[in-house]
Amino acid sequence: MMGGGPHLVGFACQMLLRHRAEQEGTAAPLIEVATHDGRLRYFGDALNGLLAEYPGSLWAGVGDGKPQLLLGPIFREMTDACVGDSRDYADMIGLLQRHWSATALILRGQGVDIERWPDLFVRALRELVQEGGDTSLRPALLFMRAAIAMSKMDPAEILVPDQPVGDPLRRSRPTSRTAP
Repeated sequence: MMGGGPHLVGFACQMLLRHRAEQEGTAAPLIEVATHDGRLRYFGDALNGLLAEYPGSLWAGVGDGKPQLLLGPIFREMTDACVGDSRDYADMIGLLQRHWSATALILRGQGVDIERWPDLFVRALRELVQEGGDTSLRPALLFMRAAIAMSKMDPAEILVPDQPVGDPLRRSRPTSRTAP
């Protein structure tokens, strides 16, 4: 029902933090954690803020005033999944890898500032929910599950359009952290 948006929006939040840090000439406020297989995942208060804690967060946009504590189990589930080998998590990564490049190109091509990207995905979900008539919290929780999961991804694992040096959306050299 929700198409490609949920997995894109979480990653867009991380890219937004990286963009802001680059603009300020500072390090991105992210904590890098290596998984048991050598992959990198990213965490931090600023990322959680964009996802669920700040006014204007994703959860503020889709949660319709519901308390943040509803997301506690989802944060725990997705934190466990992102450092493990969950098939569901791997499927989300595949979706992100397939859709991020085209989405970034389209949004940039339309002159949409990265500051607005998360809000665009939230609006898309709200429109889909309104059209579908589902008034339950289920669509918002599914949206947040994917957003939280993909906010942790290592940009080096995601194929993004080549951009000028220094651009936070620039593709890193493809590497495998699981094979020599």
